[in-house]
Amino acid sequence: PEEIFSRVLFALNALGAAFGPMVIARVLGWRVRPGAIGGSLAAGFLLTAFFYLRPDTVGDVAERGVPFMVALTVMLVGRRSPY
Repeated sequence: PEEIFSRVLFALNALGAAFGPMVIARVLGWRVRPGAIGGSLAAGFLLTAFFYLRPDTVGDVAERGVPFMVALTVMLVGRRSPY
């Protein structure tokens, strides 16, 4: 049913937006502050939930792309210098 598919899609979007930037940072070998990791996880999940709960969301870009990019930006800002 459509309701189950919608919830599964939300769960996958939330997991991807929350954990995706952290996985990318680990694969690329970035050293990231613990606060930035927590902020990235929270930003990715909460923005996905926010856009999912809004009835007038503009589409897939807002629900999938924006939370991931914001979480990745938080991760980039929280990077430690390599020195």
